[in-house]
Amino acid sequence: MRTDLRDDTPAAPRTPAPSGAPAPSQAPTPSRTPAPSQAPAPAPAPAPAPAPHSVCARDLIGSWHLLSFHEIDHNGARQEGPLGPSPTGRLIYTSSGLVSVHMMRTSRSRAGAASYMGYLGHWRLVGRRSVAHRILVSPRRDWIGSEQVREAVLKCDRLTLYAETRIKGVLHRRVLAWQRVT
Repeated sequence: MRTDLRDDTPAAPRTPAPSGAPAPSQAPTPSRTPAPSQAPAPAPAPAPAPAPHSVCARDLIGSWHLLSFHEIDHNGARQEGPLGPSPTGRLIYTSSGLVSVHMMRTSRSRAGAASYMGYLGHWRLVGRRSVAHRILVSPRRDWIGSEQVREAVLKCDRLTLYAETRIKGVLHRRVLAWQRVT
């Protein structure tokens, strides 16, 4: 898919004007306002955004360091994630299908605030743009046996996982950005 806006097609060859036709320099000058029966040409449509790249299993295998973890609320506003403003963590995908996620707060936690999130399980691709984590071990008993699907966007050595969750009945989009380590 082409994403540039240049037109690389060759120009059509010029043909001489038929006899009796005005020469190009004598062509009538078009008026600046369209004639009443002539509608102005519509503005060109903006180029569509490029589709995200597909994710392959070999692209995910390895170790990833957590860069950021935040949420987008139902109004589109960015909010601090559950582990504070600058959490740290590690995500590991193995070629045998295991996934291990460990994330923790680096700042002092508020009373009742989460200070650690993590689990171990199996992973698999879902289509070409999502990954599913089937959780086997977690300090959160309600996660054990669940399958959590994340949209995956990979750009060079950065992996961004998007997940949706309900917080107090309101849908939030979680955004976890990871940097490849190995």
